[in-house]
Amino acid sequence: MQRNKVYSVTTPAKVAQDLNVDEDLLHDLTEQMNTEDGVIWVHGIEEHAARSCRR
Repeated sequence: MQRNKVYSVTTPAKVAQDLNVDEDLLHDLTEQMNTEDGVIWVHGIEEHAARSCRR
């Protein structure tokens, strides 16, 4: 079974900063994206999750 390996993720805040755009705009653009598009969910404690982008 092949597994994709992710070696790093970038938070939406960092991507927005790198692209010099508003984080809310980035959220709106990535809302309909899925894993094939490079978006993954990073889950933390207390059911907190953040959308991130693969590099």
